[in-house]
Amino acid sequence: MDEKIKQELIEFMIVSGKRLLQEQGTLPDIGVNKQYLTEEDICIERGIKDIVCKMSGKQEFFAEEENDNFVNGNSVWIVDPISGTKIFIGGGEELRNCCKPYELWQGGFCKCLQPKL
Repeated sequence: MDEKIKQELIEFMIVSGKRLLQEQGTLPDIGVNKQYLTEEDICIERGIKDIVCKMSGKQEFFAEEENDNFVNGNSVWIVDPISGTKIFIGGGEELRNCCKPYELWQGGFCKCLQPKL
């Protein structure tokens, strides 16, 4: 993976994690077809995809919200924008143990940011 893109992903995760800490417990559930969906889930998923699409070669992207059709490929990104959206919506102490901004895995790159309250 290009070091520049890797750094951009990490920076995006840090900024998103800080934003989630400020917003926890304040965003409504906007899910229509599924329960427990926030604007942040969509924003983070789109942001990661925008960065991943800068990479050379065909990048397949599978995520929970808007990119939920899995396609096999040589380079597949699997993303969970907010692990624990139900807890994120409710806010409170449980967020410390359960809500992670997102997880990425692709060819050995894995990053999970656990914000500290």
